[in-house]
Amino acid sequence: MSDVSWSSIKQLFGDSPIFPNLRKMEWQVVEADFELGTYLHLFTPSLRTVVINCRIAFQQIPLTQQYTDTWSARLRSLTHDLSSRVPQLTELTFCYGGSLTTAQFSVPISLAHFPSLRSLTLSGPTRNELDIHDLCPLSQLSGLESLTLGANLTFAKQDGPGSLNPVPMTFPHLRNLVFFSPCPASSPFLVIFAAPELHSLQFNIRGAFGDLRHKCIAWPRLFPSMAFITIYSSNTQPEYGEAPSSGEPESIASLFAPLLQLHGIRSFSFMYYNMCFKVDDDAVATFSRSWPSLEAFSITGHNSKGNSPRFLVGIPGLLSLAAGCPDLSTLYMTRLRIDTEDIEQLRPSIPKQHSLRRLATRGGLEPEALRLLSDKIFPNLSVTP
Repeated sequence: MSDVSWSSIKQLFGDSPIFPNLRKMEWQVVEADFELGTYLHLFTPSLRTVVINCRIAFQQIPLTQQYTDTWSARLRSLTHDLSSRVPQLTELTFCYGGSLTTAQFSVPISLAHFPSLRSLTLSGPTRNELDIHDLCPLSQLSGLESLTLGANLTFAKQDGPGSLNPVPMTFPHLRNLVFFSPCPASSPFLVIFAAPELHSLQFNIRGAFGDLRHKCIAWPRLFPSMAFITIYSSNTQPEYGEAPSSGEPESIASLFAPLLQLHGIRSFSFMYYNMCFKVDDDAVATFSRSWPSLEAFSITGHNSKGNSPRFLVGIPGLLSLAAGCPDLSTLYMTRLRIDTEDIEQLRPSIPKQHSLRRLATRGGLEPEALRLLSDKIFPNLSVTP
């Protein structure tokens, strides 16, 4: 929209908002010298969700310090005006690219007063790496309940004193934490957040089992209320996906042993790529004993090279879930070892109704196996393939 058009709108509406009942706004900013007065007519008190996409014009690359400073000044003004004109804002998203940094957004957001802000998303792509210190200002948002670090952000390597055991940033009311970008398993980003009320953790991790287990050790202390865990894990180096020299892969229950003390877990989802581990009846029994409130349990993925995970879960594993997790409603496994003859020999062993309704594997189960499982173990199981 041209400056002439905006001038006409200003004259027509004065200081009144253009859309007084607007609830959600998405706006793209390309130049650092955008006219501050233009968007003020769009910032109405009725807004609840705002998405601002900041892009640097290609002709401005490489950037001068003056141009970067101009962006920083305008972003400070933008967040200040947004907080003062939209007091009921609950969801805020900043997408950015080029040479803009996370700090150029996190600092002004933390300084502005957003009394109702509950959800914040910062998303790339950006050419600059995300540094831990860029996120520190966000811990000042005491009312924040959900923080999402979007796709294409690159996590910087943290070197120097304190990089291995960084002091966590405390988010007192954070309930949902999401990492969409792949984060190295050795990165301190996975142990930099302390959230006593966190219920849901979702992240994309890349690295070896040992690094992942090491990070898990800290989570019961950092997230004592955690109930929902979603992990995307991949290994891309040539040796990944290979079984150890002993020929016996590590049990998945051993990998996530630190999390077994979190007895309030309600959902656990582990999606892997090019990893070798073992899932057997003993591992499933360990999970069912430790997580009696489990409602959804999923271990799925694929390998493009090396040895695939060993899925050895059969009838004993399913019986342990039936006995230990009465609220389990969804179960996904890459594979199950189920023999219809073994199921037929079972006597009905369910003293009460069980919640499981959905059981799925790659390639599916035979209709007869589903019917027998419904008859003998899970009475509410859907028998539709």
